[in-house]
Amino acid sequence: MTVEPANATSTEEVKAEDARKAWAALLNGAQWQGQNTTITRSGKRAAVLVSPEWYDQAVALMAESPGARPTT
Repeated sequence: MTVEPANATSTEEVKAEDARKAWAALLNGAQWQGQNTTITRSGKRAAVLVSPEWYDQAVALMAESPGARPTT
C-alpha cells in the first residue's frame, strides 16, 4: 500500500544524529511542506517522519482493509 498526500514534495534520508540536530526543521518540513523523512541508525531505517495528513490517510486506508495491517 502506498499513500502519497497531495502536498508531498520529497523524501529525505537523515542519520539519527543529524535528525536530532535538525529536529525542528524536519518537523516543519513534514508539517508545512509534506516532506517525508527516513531516519537511519547504523545505516538501517529506524523511523519515518511523515505529515499528519499522510498518517491520517494511511490509518484510514488500513481501517478500510483490516488485512493490510503492517507487521513488526
